[in-house]
Amino acid sequence: MNSKEREPIYDNLKGLGIILVILGHITKNSDLTNCIYVFHMPLFFFVSGMLYHTKKNYVLNQAKSLMLPYLLFSIFSFVYWSFIELKFREKRAGSDLIDQLINIFYPMNMPGGYEFNIVLWFLPCFFVTTVLYHFYTTKIHFEHSDVVLLVLSVLLAILVKVRIPFFISEMFCAIPFFVSGRLFLNLRQEDFFSEDKFKSQRFALSSFLLIAVFFWIVRSGMKSNMQNMVYSYGYLLFYFCAVAVIYSLYDFLLVLRRSRVLQWLGRNSLCIMLVHEPIKRILIKLYSMIFSSSVDFVRESFVHTFVILVIVLVISSAITWVVNRYAKCLLGKF
Repeated sequence: MNSKEREPIYDNLKGLGIILVILGHITKNSDLTNCIYVFHMPLFFFVSGMLYHTKKNYVLNQAKSLMLPYLLFSIFSFVYWSFIELKFREKRAGSDLIDQLINIFYPMNMPGGYEFNIVLWFLPCFFVTTVLYHFYTTKIHFEHSDVVLLVLSVLLAILVKVRIPFFISEMFCAIPFFVSGRLFLNLRQEDFFSEDKFKSQRFALSSFLLIAVFFWIVRSGMKSNMQNMVYSYGYLLFYFCAVAVIYSLYDFLLVLRRSRVLQWLGRNSLCIMLVHEPIKRILIKLYSMIFSSSVDFVRESFVHTFVILVIVLVISSAITWVVNRYAKCLLGKF
């Protein structure tokens, strides 16, 4: 999430990822949702694995850049939701105000958790994932240690079915993508993955993988949700589908080189992720009232969905610009 100079492909991927996060939260088209959810959150762990490097005070810096925004935006979202939004809509079943408040300081995927801002689960999960990997890679040194961690974490993701506080159980599902990003970073040095070699072969492979995965998802109705640990055909197939799509998108986005829009969205993906959810809920309701349509109809329509997506992106980006200019401390930047 830092802003220092790096290869454009990383921010291109994160920029596309945040667009898909918002789209996935807006649409109620099951095929589109299933295709997006198979890879949009894994993509952020994968890219972060590629960007990982050890540095002084790593854990403290991660706490400042992830858990501080988590606490601040959790409190802001909770206050808005409890004092304003709940006057116009009902809570989801399975939670109450006290439960929701406790869940901020004792992060766990309880039923109906984070109703005030559903994306908040990602930050504590991301924090424990990066910290665990940091401790592992700085304390354990042997050949192919990342491969060993990948295999162990995949096994734990398959075997662990109980919910562990602080998103430890969800972390087991996230670590394989983080490690895969590290491994792919090394793989890029091989001739086949070189940016200037085998372009036509890689494009054919990427196209095949993308079409095959999405065709399978649509035909099978495969459902995936990292937050809720839902993998209708098992975690292993989810993992392979997600990695295949991420690799394909990586290869496609190399062609873009620098996309100013995706670059900016990627560099500011954390703030956009944190602010878009309450905005989305307001806009969907207003939009349905303006067009005298039901909320479900608006969210199932491709045209209405993409119009709302653009509006949410514009408003979220404007708020992010203001935060970057006048309140960077909210994002742990001092």
